[in-house]
Amino acid sequence: MRLTKLIAFAIFAIYFTLGFVTLTHYGINWDEPAHFYRGQTFLNFLLTGKKDFSSLPQFDGKSFVTDFGYEFPATSGGTIRRSMYQYVPFSFYIEDINSRGNHPVFSDIMAAASNFIFFQKLGISPDVHSYNYYSVFLGALLVAATFLWTQKYFGTFAGLIAAVSLSVFPLYWAELHYNIKDVPETVFYGISVFLFAEAIHTLRLRYLVAFSIVGAMAFATKFNILFSIFIFFPWIIYLILTKYINVRTFYIRHKLFLLYFSFIPIIWLMFWIATYPASWFEPRLLLSSFGFYKNLGTAGPDVWELYPLYYVLFSTPVVILFYAAASLVLGKSTLKPKENQVFILVLLWFIVPIVRVMLPKMNIYGGVRQIMEYIPALAIASGIGASRIVILLNGYIVKILKKRKQFNNIAISQLRSVLQLLVIASFLPITIKMVQMHPNEGVYFNWLIGGLDGAEARGIPNAGQTLGNEYRQAALWINKYAEKNAKLAMGYELPSNMAIVWMRPDITYSNDTYSGPLRKGEYVVSNVQVKNRLELYTVRYLERFLNPVYVVEVDDIPLLKVWKNDLEHTKAGYTDEELVLGTTFSSTEQSVDISLAERSLITRIELDIPDPACETLEKFAGKFIINNQNKFPIILPAIYYNVFALFPYRKPFYLLAAEEATSITFNLYNPSPCLTKIKDVRVYKIKNSILPL
Repeated sequence: MRLTKLIAFAIFAIYFTLGFVTLTHYGINWDEPAHFYRGQTFLNFLLTGKKDFSSLPQFDGKSFVTDFGYEFPATSGGTIRRSMYQYVPFSFYIEDINSRGNHPVFSDIMAAASNFIFFQKLGISPDVHSYNYYSVFLGALLVAATFLWTQKYFGTFAGLIAAVSLSVFPLYWAELHYNIKDVPETVFYGISVFLFAEAIHTLRLRYLVAFSIVGAMAFATKFNILFSIFIFFPWIIYLILTKYINVRTFYIRHKLFLLYFSFIPIIWLMFWIATYPASWFEPRLLLSSFGFYKNLGTAGPDVWELYPLYYVLFSTPVVILFYAAASLVLGKSTLKPKENQVFILVLLWFIVPIVRVMLPKMNIYGGVRQIMEYIPALAIASGIGASRIVILLNGYIVKILKKRKQFNNIAISQLRSVLQLLVIASFLPITIKMVQMHPNEGVYFNWLIGGLDGAEARGIPNAGQTLGNEYRQAALWINKYAEKNAKLAMGYELPSNMAIVWMRPDITYSNDTYSGPLRKGEYVVSNVQVKNRLELYTVRYLERFLNPVYVVEVDDIPLLKVWKNDLEHTKAGYTDEELVLGTTFSSTEQSVDISLAERSLITRIELDIPDPACETLEKFAGKFIINNQNKFPIILPAIYYNVFALFPYRKPFYLLAAEEATSITFNLYNPSPCLTKIKDVRVYKIKNSILPL
C-alpha cells in the first residue's frame, strides 16, 4: 500500500511539473477572461467586502512588465501587483437578471485565488498564466486518483495504463493549460465517481460525505454533474439485480447512510449559493442560471446528432481506443464479480456524457471539451483492456513454451514484465505526436481519419478550433519580430483574446489601428478556424489581399495567421483598383440593384447622392446579395471603422473584399428615401480583373 501511494505521488508530481513548466507555452481560451473577471470580482468581495477595485492603483496602460503583469510602487515601500482582470464592477453581475444567467463561479473564484497567491502576493508567476495553476493542479490530481482507484480494483498495471492513457490524452493535456471550467468539472466529476463507488462498496459514511463535498464543487463549477444520476442509479439497480445489495438489509442497517444521502442535493445547492456572492444580493440569478443552461443546452436540432460520437472516435488516440475496445471484448469473461461491477460503472460513466448530447435538441459545439468527463472513464477502460491482454497473452505463451519445454521459472516470471513494457511502449507514438504538435495538442485527430488534415477535408465542425490557444504563439512572434512602436489589431476577435500584458509596451495594441485597404502597416492577428469567419469583410480582406508573415499550423492546416497590412505584403495584382465601366443601376427605398458589364473582382461601391444628409447611409443595416446568391459576405459599414474619416472616397461607400460579381444587390433592412435620390453608382474593381463570363 505504501508503494502504491508513492507511485501515485510520483505520477502527480511528474504530471504537475510538466504542466507547470509548459504553462506559458499556451494561451487562454475566449471564455477564460470572462471567468477571470468574475472570479476576481467575487474573490475581492469575499476578502474585503468591497464591490469594486477602487482601492487598487489605477491602470495607466503601460505600467505592466511584458509577459508578467501590472506592477505599481506601494506608498509604504514594496510593490503592489494588480491583475489585468481586476476592473469589472461587482454590479455587472446582478443587473439585467433575465438575461444575465451564467455558469456557477466556484472555479472562477479558485482560479482568482491562484492568481492572488502566486502573482499578486508572491510575484512568482505571470498574471495571466497564474490562473491556470488551478487547472494544472487539478488535472495532475485526477491522473494520480485514476491510478489509485483503478489499481485498487484491477491491479497496479491496469492503474498505471489508465493513468498513462489519461496523461497522454491530447484534449485533456491541452485543455488543462487554458480551461478553468471544463477541466475542473472533469476532475470533480471523476473523483465524485470514485468516491461514490467507494461509498457503495464500503458503506462508510466518510466516503459519502467526501462525495457530497466534491460533487458540490462540481455542481458549483458546471451543472454537468447533475447527469451523473443516469450513471449512479442504473448502477445501483444493477447491483440490486445481481444481489450485491439486499435492499431490505441495506435499509435496516444503514439508515444514517440513507438519511445523509437524501440531504446531498441540499448540500450541493447550499454550496453553490455560498460560493456565488451575486446570488446573495439577487436570488433570481439562481433560476436565471438554470435557464441559461437550459437554453444553451437544448438549442440543437430535433434529431439524433452523431457529431459527438465521431468526434470522440477520431480525436482519441488509437492505442487508447484499442485497449478500451479490448476491455469490452475481454472484460466479461476475465473479470471477477466485483471487478465486473466496477467495470459496469466505468461503462456507464463513459456512455452517459456522450449519449446525452446526442439526443434530439441537445446542443454541443467546439468539439467535445464540454463533456470531457467521459475521458477518465475511457482511460480506465484502456487500463483494464491492456491488463487483460497481458494476462491472456502471458498465459497463452506460457502454455506454448511448456509444451515445447522451452522455458524456465525465471523466463516465465520475466515474460509478463516484457509484455507490460511492450504495452507501455505502445504509447510512444502518441507521445511523440504530442511533442511534435506542442503546444497545439488540442486539435489532435487520429490516423483513422487522417489527422487534422483528414478531419478538415471531411468537414468535421470545429476540427481545428481551440478557442484561442494559438494567440499566445502569435504574441511571442510579434514581440520578437515586430518593429519598435508597431501597431496591432485583431482580425475580428476581441483584444481580450490575446492578453495585453503579453505584448511589448511600445506596441499599440487596439482594434482601432485596423486600416483595411488604407494599408497603414499594422499587424493583424486572426484565428482561421472559426466557422463563418469569412463572412466578415475584415477577415476576407486579410485572406484575399495579403500574404501572411506568420502562420501557426498543424498537419499543414493553418490555425492562426499574422498579417502585416502594407504594400510590401499585399499579393501581386491586388495593389491597384480602377472604375468598372458600363455600370447600370436601379433603386427603390428598400434596395439598389447594380449590373456590371463585365465580371470583375469588386473592391468598393460609391453612391452619388446629392443630399448631404445621406452621406452616413452606411450606418443603416443591410445586406449584399452577389450574383443572385443567397450566401453573401457581411459587409461591415465603413462608418464603423475608426479610420473612416481617413478614407478618401465619396460617401456613402461600401468596401468589398475583391468579390467576384456581375450583379450586386444591396437591401436595406429598413427603407430609406436616400436610395431613391441616387444619381450615380460607381463600382471599383481590382485593376485588370476582368474574368470570363
